[in-house]
Amino acid sequence: MNKLTTIGECSAEDANPAAKITWFRNDAPLKDDGKGVVITASETVDPDTGLSSTLSRLQYIAGKEDAAARFSCAVTDTPLRSTPVQFTINYPTEKVSLEVTTPGPFLEGADITLRCHADGNPPPSSYVFHLQGEEVTVEDEDVYTLSNVTREKTGEYKCSPLDNASLLASHNITIHYLDVSLSPSGRVVKSAGETLPVTLQKDASSKVTVSWTKNQASLSEEPQFERLKYSDSGLYECQVSLGELTSTHSFELLVKGSPVITSLREQMSADGKHKVLSCEAEGYPKPSVEWSGINGTSEEESDYVDGKVTHRLTVMPKANLTVTCLVMNDLGSDSKNTKVSSCNMVHIDDREVTMDKQDQSEESGDQTKLAVGIVIALLLATVAVALGYWVYIKKSKQGSWKTGEEDGNTEESKKWRPLRRTPQRHLKIPSEPLKDPLHAGPP
Repeated sequence: MNKLTTIGECSAEDANPAAKITWFRNDAPLKDDGKGVVITASETVDPDTGLSSTLSRLQYIAGKEDAAARFSCAVTDTPLRSTPVQFTINYPTEKVSLEVTTPGPFLEGADITLRCHADGNPPPSSYVFHLQGEEVTVEDEDVYTLSNVTREKTGEYKCSPLDNASLLASHNITIHYLDVSLSPSGRVVKSAGETLPVTLQKDASSKVTVSWTKNQASLSEEPQFERLKYSDSGLYECQVSLGELTSTHSFELLVKGSPVITSLREQMSADGKHKVLSCEAEGYPKPSVEWSGINGTSEEESDYVDGKVTHRLTVMPKANLTVTCLVMNDLGSDSKNTKVSSCNMVHIDDREVTMDKQDQSEESGDQTKLAVGIVIALLLATVAVALGYWVYIKKSKQGSWKTGEEDGNTEESKKWRPLRRTPQRHLKIPSEPLKDPLHAGPP
């Protein structure tokens, strides 16, 4: 390099006039500049034929960029052209690179191949690999393989040509790892109301993604159990991901306890002819349900989900009843009572109508109010008649009774005596005011 080198010679014979030759590099014509490109041409004439032969020589200062160049020559203004030729260009190494040929990401236990590349021609035949403080020389090849790597192999790796340690290339390699532990694990049995701490520990080479499911349904966050409920029972799974590296852990939670009735209610059936009693309970193991105080026409039971079960009883009571729902399992029992009003069937215009006891009560209440009103009205009428009679008697006595003085009786023997009504002119006004006959003292 950096000096003129004869690339080749090109000749054209038996031409008249003498041929002119042009040189090409990758189809681009070369011009003699007296420095990097020097073209020398000579002509000879055959004395017998008078035809000319032309010889052209190309001298060229080649660089590494010419390693793949193709050179050719052609007779000017003719289709005559030589076959392109690629020449060997030698130049020293100026740059080294370290390549990881194994595709990543790299996990523990993997094998990783390193390749050291130099840009000289010819390239170096031997290299030195710098492996975290350790130097390994490889001869007549440019690769080295790290076997069964561990997380401790994460770091910077280097290489250089054996004959030139000053030319170094480096590459950072990360060995990914993921360690996960979950507490609790396996099958966990707890009582309702207890606390269950959940601890997820992660140790990873970079940021991880965590997802939770309960019975294969996604959860928005990590489960926390400050006070366990029957609905908390289920299979919990946690998946921790780091790229293609995943770790899955799980625990099955069973919340046990004696059953508790959470709801006991009564409602009309869809056809309006029956009552439907619903008893909802929760507990583990699954509670059984029994009814007392009434016989039903049909019974239904819901699926046992999240520790809950609902039992429905269809009835048609003929009278008001007190019905009991009893739930039981191996750990205990619970019961609740409810008052169930009767269903009465009546016929109006040949149509069957169901009357609830509440409707009858309202009708009975209206009749009671009417009866009370009539009684009060009769009492008021009786009082009015009595009062009128009393007034009449009072006025009658004031005009028809005589005193004892009229008869000549003494004061001690004075008393009232009923008389026949006498015209007003024969009455004598007593010297003292008349007393109220209703309040007169004894004679």
